Amino acid sequence: HDNSPDGISYAEQNEENEATMMLGPDKPKLPRLAITSMWWRVSSVALILSGVLPEKVGYTIWNEHPTLRALIRMTTSNKYRFPTADCNEIEKKRVKQNEERAREEEASIAELLFMPPSQPKRIAKPKPQLLSSAHQGWGSRSSARQREKKEKAIAIEEERLAAALHAENMKLKKVLRTLQKNIMLWDPKQEQRKPPKGSIDLLLSANDRFDLAERFRLSTSPDFLLWTVGEGRSAIERAYDWLIPIISCHPNIIDRLQPSASCFLLLRAYDAEMSPGDKNCQLLDLTGPLLSHVSKCLTGEFGEHHALLAMELLLQDIADENDDRRRCARKVLQEALGNAGALDSSQPQQDLGHCGWLFQISHVKNSRTLIPMAIKYLSNALAYERGKVLSMYISALSQLKKLGIDETFDFVSTLCEL
Repeated sequence: HDNSPDGISYAEQNEENEATMMLGPDKPKLPRLAITSMWWRVSSVALILSGVLPEKVGYTIWNEHPTLRALIRMTTSNKYRFPTADCNEIEKKRVKQNEERAREEEASIAELLFMPPSQPKRIAKPKPQLLSSAHQGWGSRSSARQREKKEKAIAIEEERLAAALHAENMKLKKVLRTLQKNIMLWDPKQEQRKPPKGSIDLLLSANDRFDLAERFRLSTSPDFLLWTVGEGRSAIERAYDWLIPIISCHPNIIDRLQPSASCFLLLRAYDAEMSPGDKNCQLLDLTGPLLSHVSKCLTGEFGEHHALLAMELLLQDIADENDDRRRCARKVLQEALGNAGALDSSQPQQDLGHCGWLFQISHVKNSRTLIPMAIKYLSNALAYERGKVLSMYISALSQLKKLGIDETFDFVSTLCEL
């Protein structure tokens, strides 16, 4: 638009003039509004452009437009829900509150625009003096029953007028609710908005026509799939249900996952061996590529940061109160570090079981960073183990102490406490 000398576009000046003409100079100014159906149609076009041109359009859309970012998440996960599937409970509450506030503001704007400027009707009540004069005029000719009948008729008329006024107000509110659906706040950078039911079909048809879900999932620059999943154990737990079918169709996605994601999925895969089911069968088929990725993370092929993230998640399960979690974590660590070499151990190799990784950890890359973490969690795990596993942990802690990497660890005190 051409700009006026004071920097305000003529379009914005026209909007202000129109609002003043509609509402009058004494009425508050309206925020910028959009036609709801047109807003979601344009959003569908922007979603298509984000999928077709992820680097040029999608990256900017994701970072600057929360509602379109939510649509990308819905399309990628195939979960068309509000709030989006990646939100935790706190985020869900916040998003719902923001949506409720926006709807309340739109309702007040609709009332300001469309409510007829008439004064509310008042129920006509008989004047007190008329009642008193009538009462005086009745005298002996009016019985108490007649007076009671007249008062009851007045009360019935008042109730009828109140009911008519209530019905009229309810009719106006219904009309306003219908009109409110046609307008919404025009603010592309506001919190994610809930798509109306009518727009979901439009989004689904755009997805089918341009194969947007596959485009978003296979994009690596930017990586919409990883952004939709999020980081950390809680994020992968929320994404588990919709992520497994995607990885089953595209196993190469595993190499793009965060260490916490691949470790969590591998733990679930080993736990699924005891729980038959379609989804568990899909996960069991991915055990090989998941194990390969976890092994690469732990041995440092993807860098020290990835090794730390993977090791920490597995060690958290090593020190967990749950027996199954500890069992699965031991199995993952043993199979992922099984070829890293072994420490000099007094235990025969065949007796190590799933504890052999304890004597191999010092031979992996970044071991000087991983060993203090292992000592910390193993010390906590001693309280939950018995028998051979406990014996292996004590032996491993003794040998890890001899390496002199963690000077703060006191093996004797730990053993005495145990």
